[in-house]
Amino acid sequence: MPRSVTIWSGVVLAAACASAVVAAEPMGRGPGAPPPPGAGAEPPDMPAPPSAEERAAKLKAILQLSASQDAAVAEFVSATAPPDPEDLPLADRQALEQMTTPQRLDQMAKMQAEAGARIARAADATRAFYAALTPSQKAAFDALPPPAVMGFAGPAGHPAPMRRLMIRP
Repeated sequence: MPRSVTIWSGVVLAAACASAVVAAEPMGRGPGAPPPPGAGAEPPDMPAPPSAEERAAKLKAILQLSASQDAAVAEFVSATAPPDPEDLPLADRQALEQMTTPQRLDQMAKMQAEAGARIARAADATRAFYAALTPSQKAAFDALPPPAVMGFAGPAGHPAPMRRLMIRP
């Protein structure tokens, strides 16, 4: 093999290795570089959802509810409160492993039906509360963001993360 071909093969090989190293490590993030902002930081704790009393007081203030509407707002707040995480069903890993696939599907359908019943109760309570409002209160209620109306608003009005099916170790 001619000497110039060998030299150029070495140059090409060195360039390929150098480009692989550069591509693997972002610029400015060498071994001594500080980590990017937020790297390794734990996510901030989510604030506790507002209590039923706080939600009722907020609705009373926003909608300017009268004393005669107290029962309606109390039922609405109660029915639309997010479920207590302790009340949500937990799946037992050992029990699930012993189930057949159709049994696991039946268990999931049962949990879905329970969630559907909670949603239907909240929808019925919302309709009953809405019917008790005056036209101006209905307009103010309609202007509220849906997660805040249903009691699932997290910080800055963003929906709080929904708890997924928990499997015990």
